Amino acid sequence: TGIDVTGTATMDGLTVDGTGLIQANMGAKLEIKSTDNFINSGEVVGSLDFISADYNYSAQPIKGQIRTESVSSTGDSAVIIATTETTNLRDRIKIDKGGDISFYEDTGSTAKLFWDASAESLGIGDTSPDNKLSIRAASTIGTKNGHIMLTGDSATNGQGPQIVFSESGGSSDFAGASVGYARTGSNGIGDLIFGTRATSGDANTVPTEAMRIDSNQNLLVGKTSADGTGSIGHDI
Repeated sequence: TGIDVTGTATMDGLTVDGTGLIQANMGAKLEIKSTDNFINSGEVVGSLDFISADYNYSAQPIKGQIRTESVSSTGDSAVIIATTETTNLRDRIKIDKGGDISFYEDTGSTAKLFWDASAESLGIGDTSPDNKLSIRAASTIGTKNGHIMLTGDSATNGQGPQIVFSESGGSSDFAGASVGYARTGSNGIGDLIFGTRATSGDANTVPTEAMRIDSNQNLLVGKTSADGTGSIGHDI
């Protein structure tokens, strides 16, 4: 009906028919160990495979995998999470030795979203981001690859989506410590509005609107509506 082992059991294979349990008072773990003393860069040290016996294919396709690869001969490693597309195992996420994280495109071969841990920078389509956020789009004309879209489910305090410029350590709130902003008009109106803070003032006040391009293509500086009385660039 079963066996109890006190100590260590060494075997050349293990099949558990049912749910397996690994438990300890503290620090229970499952160790997958390679006995190779000379692991080369790129070699798989060990993997945890999730397999389904799908008889629609000639072989049992791997449905998911978590594996560790050596990235140098000095003990550096990377962890890769992969999924199966039909019978093709494709890498999805890679966490590298220094904390860099790569998110791969659909074929699992090229990182398209990349977190550079040492530079604390995020790259979209850029695996060497030199800014806090770097977006590199394909050169194809007429596609959405280079667009940044801000969408709000509903207007907050009557304001549409916005970009807020804030001092270091300032709140991300529209008013809190912000020194400038660019936003859309109120309640879905198609105005593009820019605001600035002229003095330090109260950090909890909203910067004053400085310029607006309204939905009728009027450029308004110091005005919020085109009234025909000297709006700069009126009726462009």
